[in-house]
Amino acid sequence: MMDLDNSTMKKMLIDLGRSIEFHNSAIESEECFKHEVEEVNCHHCQLLEMIDDLNCLYSHLKPFAKNTVNSIQFIDVESFCYTLGKQSNIDSISIEPVWKFENDDWNINDNENKPIGFSILANYSRYTMDGSGYHVGYENVTYKWEAICKEQLGIIGIPKLLSNWVVNPNEFEIESKDLPENDIPEHESDCNETEFDNCICADMFEGYYQPDDDFFYEEMNHILEFCDWIEAEFNPDTREWTLGYTSFDLNEYQNEPDYFDSCNEDNGKPSFGNY
Repeated sequence: MMDLDNSTMKKMLIDLGRSIEFHNSAIESEECFKHEVEEVNCHHCQLLEMIDDLNCLYSHLKPFAKNTVNSIQFIDVESFCYTLGKQSNIDSISIEPVWKFENDDWNINDNENKPIGFSILANYSRYTMDGSGYHVGYENVTYKWEAICKEQLGIIGIPKLLSNWVVNPNEFEIESKDLPENDIPEHESDCNETEFDNCICADMFEGYYQPDDDFFYEEMNHILEFCDWIEAEFNPDTREWTLGYTSFDLNEYQNEPDYFDSCNEDNGKPSFGNY
């Protein structure tokens, strides 16, 4: 799916502009035969009509780009987890339920304590070197997204018993970090200063220093940029829906009572969690 933000709109306008230029250059080498062919427009006239249409489309899109139109792109949780899990630097993905009641409340009946939401956790790992190129360990970061029920958003499409939860890929936060310890700068052997403010020794420091959170947010944004989210598929011969690692069989649903009850109880909950 395309995210219609300001950057995308500008790219569309650039492509339209190039197309208009191409048609304008082509029309210069075309002759008009409308006086000779009355029933069908000649190629010259067709080009003129297409240029008019493209110019009209360009003029309508330009104000949207100026206003920086943004649209929220929701991805099915099954597609999100499956696709993101295939990207480099992503070690694992898991889903944790958000419970209606705290589990340590012994007065709550387990049958009453149902998940009211889900958190998606993705573990990112990066091979880490210091300024001299020596391996110092791995930077491990856990990112978190919140899943939203489709019924809450009024989203329809694929069967909800296949997937009933979505996520906004651009809304995430850093849950935790496990990074190598920072190296401590040292003064050069010929330096007589005790404070780094009075010398350039710290500027020559080539040890490891932990990146700030902005760096890791940019890393995840870069990964998400290259995610080609998979779509749900339906096999008309077997009457089975598939999406990532999950599936929904219409034949079984209509003919197998146990499968029917299981699907309705799960109500399209994410398949990546252990709950």
